[in-house]
Amino acid sequence: MSVNEYYCQDGEIMSDAFECRYGCAFENGGYIGKCAGSPLRITRCTDSDGGFNYFNKGTVSSDEFSRTDFCGVHGADGNPLFEWTCKGSQFEFNVRYCRLCSDGSCVAPSCNRDEDCPSQSVSYCSKDGLEACSESAEFKCENPGTPESQCVVVGIKRAECELCELGCGKDVCLELPEPKFIRGDANEDSKVDLSDAVYILGYLFQGQPSPLCQDVADTNDDGKMDLTDAIFLLNYLFKGDKQLPEPYPAEGTDPTDDLLIC
Repeated sequence: MSVNEYYCQDGEIMSDAFECRYGCAFENGGYIGKCAGSPLRITRCTDSDGGFNYFNKGTVSSDEFSRTDFCGVHGADGNPLFEWTCKGSQFEFNVRYCRLCSDGSCVAPSCNRDEDCPSQSVSYCSKDGLEACSESAEFKCENPGTPESQCVVVGIKRAECELCELGCGKDVCLELPEPKFIRGDANEDSKVDLSDAVYILGYLFQGQPSPLCQDVADTNDDGKMDLTDAIFLLNYLFKGDKQLPEPYPAEGTDPTDDLLIC
């Protein structure tokens, strides 16, 4: 955790982000804008659950300072776990997303045998926000067939990460939203009529620019822009032939995959 430190320099207000060794100071139910601990004293950091152990609630401590793992607010993005650990003599935390989070740890299922404890994974974004990562935990059944039975962690596999071209959000790579268009609206004036067939023919035979979204001119949805698209549109407009494939008549996304640019 870091503190933004503001100061004056040559008559201007400046700020720097300072990484806090033991996290931010916390008083009266909130953070108070300074680092916890003394900058002159370096003490040893200990973690009661041995590091990034997402299926056990732990506490990191250093002298009189401590931080305990806790669950965030459940929402559409999953069940966030804030997991504290030691990095040298400093406190560090990461956010992991569990299938279910309770009382500071990801929840493992109860069991009657080892086979009831399938491996589970937690996912997260890398510190620089460029990768989406996941780690899986292996379990065994402890006290099988009793009310105290539980799946306990026997090992956590190394993280597997995927480079995200657009960055990582929550626990997955961000993606551009699918483009929306009206099929047949080749000149992109928000309606489908004769001028769109003329536009397609102009592109094919008179060197007019291609539509910005090529899928709009693929009126028969065969993955190509050619003469059959103009004919298909004219037959629909003037002979009442087969209706244009979706998205039509309302704007929407293309339900079929092809190599056309949009």
